[in-house]
Amino acid sequence: MGPRDFCTLSVLCLLFMTVGALGSPTTNHTNGVFIARFSRKGTPVRSVGGLSDTERYARALTRRKPTRRGTAKRQAPSEFPPTPQTAFVGAVTTDETPLPVGNLLVSEYGTWTVTSDPGSAVTYFASPSWISLEQQRLSLDPETSMFYPLFGASQCSPGGGMDLRPGSSDIVCLASIENPGTPPGSTPMFIPNSIGPGGGGQDQTATETDIWTINYTTGQATPQWVNPDGTSFPSYMIYDPLTGEIYITGDIMAATNRFQRAFAPVVSPLPQLS
Repeated sequence: MGPRDFCTLSVLCLLFMTVGALGSPTTNHTNGVFIARFSRKGTPVRSVGGLSDTERYARALTRRKPTRRGTAKRQAPSEFPPTPQTAFVGAVTTDETPLPVGNLLVSEYGTWTVTSDPGSAVTYFASPSWISLEQQRLSLDPETSMFYPLFGASQCSPGGGMDLRPGSSDIVCLASIENPGTPPGSTPMFIPNSIGPGGGGQDQTATETDIWTINYTTGQATPQWVNPDGTSFPSYMIYDPLTGEIYITGDIMAATNRFQRAFAPVVSPLPQLS
């Protein structure tokens, strides 16, 4: 064997050794567990059995989706946790400078009317960090509203219209409603209330409870009725100076023309948090 043959053989041996080293899939990590942060597609998945606590944690990291900074911020505990607040419910005009109309009390007919007497107390949740929330619940003082402790709205009479939208003259009445009330965004449900207390008979009226939009900046509560077909349009509280009763409508002008009353838009004031 000449020098050239020896040199060629040496190069071939070195080449085979290199290829063997690179091609062996078990050269590294034969005794331990190699857990990549982002594994390649098709990589065999090893069972968690026999892994140490550190290896289990590292394996969990590869399966955990990253959390966006904005999401993490929203999930962080609020600096101002919500607390229950109590207010005496009333009505004021919708003018730029609201004028008081009066306090609200439930009448002998089950409807809510304006009075000069102290209004009924309602409880709601609030936080100084909140600006406005929809589909909120207003609860009445259990001592004075034992049977119907929720403040919401109902058909004004059994079978009465309750399709509130632009062009519709339908109105619904403020009412006190029995627990458990209706879920947020629910369509009207037949629940005993101050207007239709029957247990599902002909004197029963359909109701909604979690309808209140609370603006914590202005300290005002306004209703948002959901129609039987699931649609929802801007709703307005209106005051009837003749009877003192408060209604809700989807079109103030249409309701005024139908009932020939001088309805005036109002909102329910709630105390602002400092």
